[in-house]
Amino acid sequence: MQICVKATSSEIATLVERMKAARRARGLSNADIGKLATVHPSQVGRICNGDFRTITGNVVQVCKVLGLSVETVDRPPEKDDQSWARLEARVRSLWDQTPEGAEKIVRMLDTLAALKSK
Repeated sequence: MQICVKATSSEIATLVERMKAARRARGLSNADIGKLATVHPSQVGRICNGDFRTITGNVVQVCKVLGLSVETVDRPPEKDDQSWARLEARVRSLWDQTPEGAEKIVRMLDTLAALKSK
């Protein structure tokens, strides 16, 4: 199944920054990533430079190799944009930009969600 999700320019810019940081941390070249992701190195280069508009299977594969998850976030209605922005900013301030750090925050939110449902 082919994955294709339209991404905003802001989402692409954020993902590119995350990919750059992950590449530096892992010391991987386009050829290295391409081999591990089974994506042509030239395509890896375009993806890592943000030269795409949709989150395709190739983008997901590159992100997996770099230890990143690609998720789309449903935005709340416009009337809640300020509340959403505050929440998002707070979560981002907690995150250390690592997959492990993201996982810790997700576990914490899952725990809060479980408490809320009781």
